[in-house]
Amino acid sequence: MAMTLRAAIRTHLAAWPFNNAAPTPYIELPRASQMGLTSDVAVPLPFVGCRRWKTWYARHNESLTRSSDYFTTGTWCGYYADLDTHGTGRGGQVVPPMTGIRFRATPVRTSGPADYSLQADNCRDGAGPFNISGNLVPSKGLGTREVRFEGIKHYTNSSTTFLWDLRATPFGLTGFWGNTRDNMRHHFFEEGICRLGLVWLWKESWTQES
Repeated sequence: MAMTLRAAIRTHLAAWPFNNAAPTPYIELPRASQMGLTSDVAVPLPFVGCRRWKTWYARHNESLTRSSDYFTTGTWCGYYADLDTHGTGRGGQVVPPMTGIRFRATPVRTSGPADYSLQADNCRDGAGPFNISGNLVPSKGLGTREVRFEGIKHYTNSSTTFLWDLRATPFGLTGFWGNTRDNMRHHFFEEGICRLGLVWLWKESWTQES
């Protein structure tokens, strides 16, 4: 998913609104060498069976969500893009990046996979300032223990609100944004939301370090 959005962004170097007055600038995309892919499971070699890749991802997902440190350490940034009618990010509009995302954790009593919720205030993108709030929940699919972040992105300069469905992956937080209804009647409902686009967040420090 991160690679799909990366490809979409690289073909839209001049992000909307295509002028120097954009509230937020273009930011560099992180490279694999900057992501700090640490795990007790070695990165699988190319062309090996998919089971090893699934194990590698599952270990990352579990370890990253075990505590809130992964989310609350450092500042996050990233991009989002629209899905096209084929359900990919290619050809969709890419807006200026999201910046200034600093998560904080709030303890909660829950039977879910994490005992904390996440919030971030005073974030910003090309549409204006926004806040984020949400919880870590288990995926609904059979045979998976994947942990997801179900969040709400609310613009504080308007009544606009979008739903987020993100995964904690070795490449940052990746997933979808959307709402509860499909006005265009060509998007897919998954995990309780109508998927309208892609989201990719990573830590600012990844692209600031050489």
